[in-house]
Amino acid sequence: MILNLRTTTILGSVICALMLLNCEILHGQITTGHSQNFDLDPDAGADSSWEDLSGSGENWTFSGSTVVTYNANPTTTLSGINNAYVFPANANNGNNKASLNGYQNILGDPTKSSASFELWFRPTNLSGGDQTLWESGDTTGSSLTITGGSTLQWVSRGGGEFISTTSLTDLEDEFIQAFATIDMTNDEFQLYVNGRQVATLSTSITDWSGGDNSGLGGTQGNGTGGRGGTAGNMSFYAFDGEIAIHRFYESTLTPAQVQANYLAVAGTEVEFDGSVDSSWDVAANWDQNAQPFGSQNVIIGAGDSVVVPASPTVPAEANNLTINDGGSVSGAGVIDVNGNLINTSGTGTLSAGLNFAGASGTQELSVSDTLRLATPSPITTSGSDIATTGIGTLEIGDDPAMAFAQSIVGNFDHQSGTLAFDVIDSLNADMLSVTGDVTLGGTVAVNFSDGLIGDEVYDLISAGSFLTPLEDIDFLFAGGPEDFMPTAEFTNGGTVLQVSFDPTSVPEPSTLLLAAFGLVGLAWAGLRKRK
Repeated sequence: MILNLRTTTILGSVICALMLLNCEILHGQITTGHSQNFDLDPDAGADSSWEDLSGSGENWTFSGSTVVTYNANPTTTLSGINNAYVFPANANNGNNKASLNGYQNILGDPTKSSASFELWFRPTNLSGGDQTLWESGDTTGSSLTITGGSTLQWVSRGGGEFISTTSLTDLEDEFIQAFATIDMTNDEFQLYVNGRQVATLSTSITDWSGGDNSGLGGTQGNGTGGRGGTAGNMSFYAFDGEIAIHRFYESTLTPAQVQANYLAVAGTEVEFDGSVDSSWDVAANWDQNAQPFGSQNVIIGAGDSVVVPASPTVPAEANNLTINDGGSVSGAGVIDVNGNLINTSGTGTLSAGLNFAGASGTQELSVSDTLRLATPSPITTSGSDIATTGIGTLEIGDDPAMAFAQSIVGNFDHQSGTLAFDVIDSLNADMLSVTGDVTLGGTVAVNFSDGLIGDEVYDLISAGSFLTPLEDIDFLFAGGPEDFMPTAEFTNGGTVLQVSFDPTSVPEPSTLLLAAFGLVGLAWAGLRKRK
């Protein structure tokens, strides 16, 4: 029985057919334009086969004493996975799996040409020994397996041999994308996990599958595809876990196309959960078990403290970066933000480097509550202006008791909300340095400490130029001694906004006493004159 049917995209005479369980929300997002073999959708109730929607008639057929079950609602953060097949644990590879005709025997034998294979799976745990995820052929063949309990292995053997491995440690609580490519033209073989390349090899093979049937969740035929030679004839068990998507392309997908396939399933939002430590650079610290891509919106909140290392293994990047509810992002590294820096609730703190990487237009510091800004290096842009929006407060510095000098390279437009500075003592105050033009349309708040004695001058903002006249700036002064009278002015040729204050004249007690005696004397003299 077929569930969730969709129309296959046709480009010219090339049928783009995907072999997957849940495709309804992926339509138009998965890499297209490649000749593919299968488009499989889930069975209602998991009957004996997983049908091919491309019309080839090649279906995965389930076997075993215990039927592979169908999970209509797996627990996952990935928006593109809505159902999966569950392969039960079994120490005997003869049960609980699916079989398919060997690739050598279908569609004109594509096994001597370039190819790409994609599999989305979630192991029950990573202590299940050696398990077969997918395989085709026998000694001449290919396979994706889990070896040693926690290592993903991509093997192909036929006229040559290649083996690629990578660790899956800490990734088992979410579906994992494994993507393997064979480039017969350039003798190059690559393995990807969750959209990122983890291994590449240059070697030559002439055939990536023999004549045996293919296996999904277990081995079919005489042995696991490609096992032998250096890879060894290991005894693999049936897979224990879930499989949601499997695709086959008769071409070598590029890294960008592999990433596009990943994002089509993973969705646009990723959240830090810190399941291992506080590092941005650890895949398992994110709810999708992968570091964010630059097209994904990143959320830091609920008191999470994230550290961006100076030299991450993959770029620290995001589309929109939201920091809420006591969350903070610090470290010596720099985050490339293609969209906006956002705060929607509570207090967020950014004290890691920030580069607004959007190519043009305006990128926003959008603050609804409170965002503290204290980046260790200047905030940079890639041809964009920076603007503050929202009704909240953007605080310069991450500690109200310590002065901080924040720098911005580019133009700065304070459109709305409050831009807040702290004056700490007679020598120290927060400052904002901007290389370009500054517009001050929102409120500029200055909080003076109570210990100030007056006659101090503080540089608040330096700029290439100010586009807002002084009389149009909405200042909000708070704190300081009771008798202080703050003032603001442009100095240094109109490129620096300064604030200063002088205490009002309050007579000393002895002066008051003399004045009182004088008044009494005048009153007595007037009284005598009237008499």
